[in-house]
Amino acid sequence: MTRLYDTYQEGHIQKPIFCERKSNRERQIAIVQEEIKTLTQEINEAKKTASLDDINQRIDKFKSSWYKVTSSKERNERLQSLVSKIEYNRVGNIIDLKLFYH
Repeated sequence: MTRLYDTYQEGHIQKPIFCERKSNRERQIAIVQEEIKTLTQEINEAKKTASLDDINQRIDKFKSSWYKVTSSKERNERLQSLVSKIEYNRVGNIIDLKLFYH
């Protein structure tokens, strides 16, 4: 943008051309800023995701305590401590499950 302003101030380009180029640059900047925003959100979400080792440790801990539980309520609480959400998509007889861990 600075070069564009300098070129205009030095009289090398006319005002209509300057305005058109400025508008194009501003649109390009807005697109890049939106991409940065999207990528930043994706990075933040990825940071929140537990690593595979963490998940495996939680599963091992879960398995060792699962057999000690006697009531359905306690089993449900144990499951909820491991899994934050379950999503499924059913198409005919095919079910696609996604597990989201804490």
